[in-house]
Amino acid sequence: MSYGLQYLQSRTNISIKGDEYETITTYEIQLIPEAELGRGSFAEVVLARWQGIMVAVKRMKRGQVREFKRELDIWRGLQHDNIVPCYGASLAADPPFIVLKYMQNGDLLQYLRRTPDANRAKLLHDVALGLLFLHSKQVVHGDVKSGNVLIDDAGKACVTDFGLAIKYQPTGDGKDRSHPVGTLRFMAPETITQGLRTYASDVFAFGMLMYETYTHRLPHSDARDADVASGKLVLSRPTSEQAISRGLNDDVWDLHQSCTSPMPEKRLTAKMISAKLAEIMYTYVVDPSLPKLNFEIIALPSSTSIHVQGSSYDASLLAVPSALSDGTSASRKA
Repeated sequence: MSYGLQYLQSRTNISIKGDEYETITTYEIQLIPEAELGRGSFAEVVLARWQGIMVAVKRMKRGQVREFKRELDIWRGLQHDNIVPCYGASLAADPPFIVLKYMQNGDLLQYLRRTPDANRAKLLHDVALGLLFLHSKQVVHGDVKSGNVLIDDAGKACVTDFGLAIKYQPTGDGKDRSHPVGTLRFMAPETITQGLRTYASDVFAFGMLMYETYTHRLPHSDARDADVASGKLVLSRPTSEQAISRGLNDDVWDLHQSCTSPMPEKRLTAKMISAKLAEIMYTYVVDPSLPKLNFEIIALPSSTSIHVQGSSYDASLLAVPSALSDGTSASRKA
């Protein structure tokens, strides 16, 4: 163990394994002056160069070592096309940092403002696949919102920021009092009132993300924080021409409502959301006049991948049409 890690462990009483947490050193990172990508309560993200490529470096603020270790423990175990890749980290650095893939198109709303004709259903489908993967790994994200969805150079949406993520324990109460519980206007009622964070609360936040994606507005943007914190407000369906032109139709709004039921047990799962968005995405991309297809999640070998419009998807988590309207089965060779 390096001297820096020994010193850090002596000051924090946190067990740290050098091989596990010091995978990239400060000397390997070349920070780009005045290139801040983002800033939050616990960290800042800056642009840097590492091994000849541009990367994003998340630097934790002092006093956040325990939270940093917790986030890193979760993030480094997540490899999926719709999760921002974590390349490595150092707990010995001052401040500690995580090195991430640089997503040059910024966050979801930034991308949509520059690309108004983007297929929002496809982007949301990307996010849903990311959530489906997280939940399959027993991870609750805890802070789903547009700022935590980044877009890569191919226009693919990826989930980022696991500072509030937890490992879900089905036998527990879902409460986690060591962290803030998320972003108020995306929080489920049970999160606001009881501190519960579960797969269902992620789904609720996803429903609020849908609203934000089609309106470019925060949920309950006109309401006071105190009213939002009551957990009793209900969103009205947007009727603006902009929202409609962006694709907010009956199917999209029905899906939003199915995600944001006040009763957690009545909300859809990430798997159901992925299948529904695949159907909506198909209609948007191909032709609204075509007959609707029924979609379902199919199980394929984990080594199988499918490429759609420059994006690569894990086929085992992809929604595909189960049958055509005339009853003909839809099939594909893996």
